Amino acid sequence: MKKDKVKNLQVKFSDAVAGCLPIQLKAGNKKYVDCFSCYWDPLPDLKHWLEAIVIGVEQTSFTYDNEGQNIKFDAQSLWIDREKKYLFTITWIEGNRVEFQVVVDRKQMIGAFFNGFVKYFKSDKYNPLEWEFHAIHDKLYNLLALDYEQLVDYCAKLNTQELTALLERIDDVRGVLWVDDYVSKDYNKKTFEDKREQIKKMLKQNANPYEGMSLANFRSEIIEKYLKENEL
Repeated sequence: MKKDKVKNLQVKFSDAVAGCLPIQLKAGNKKYVDCFSCYWDPLPDLKHWLEAIVIGVEQTSFTYDNEGQNIKFDAQSLWIDREKKYLFTITWIEGNRVEFQVVVDRKQMIGAFFNGFVKYFKSDKYNPLEWEFHAIHDKLYNLLALDYEQLVDYCAKLNTQELTALLERIDDVRGVLWVDDYVSKDYNKKTFEDKREQIKKMLKQNANPYEGMSLANFRSEIIEKYLKENEL
């Protein structure tokens, strides 16, 4: 295989809307468009996949569900003029249908994915409320400026009506519907310590309709060090 078969990969993320994160890949005359779903969030696996390629494994893959198809991202190493490259293939598992396949340079591919993602995350186009899991305790930290233990104590001193009023003050009132789901019917009669335990469980719940990972957590020392040492 000749070097002219190696294509530059372009990766673009678009505005996340209602738990859908659009992604577009282009290489030469080939193009692939899909939407990542926050409910089967592939971002943790995507990061680990990129890290495996950085390390230089011979083959690595992961699969995800886009709420309609099970899709596989695969990278298979190969050598071109004594340089290690990767055959990047995207396959729809049902029917084993190849949707996108291109030979890429490792450094360029890693940079395209990672830098494209970071650029999108830092842009004013990204609205985390359209993608991320936001625990109730994170919302209340910002609202009340209390640490975790202080927050638990504060909430445990409230009755269910007061808890509901408190949750109405956070960004997403969907959390208000969960008060009765995560505290017992006899909550108001519980001891302070019993209330604390129920409050701890409630504070872990999602106050947002979406369940994607925080894009801030996409950071990777392995990838960042590699890109710094191999600037394109």
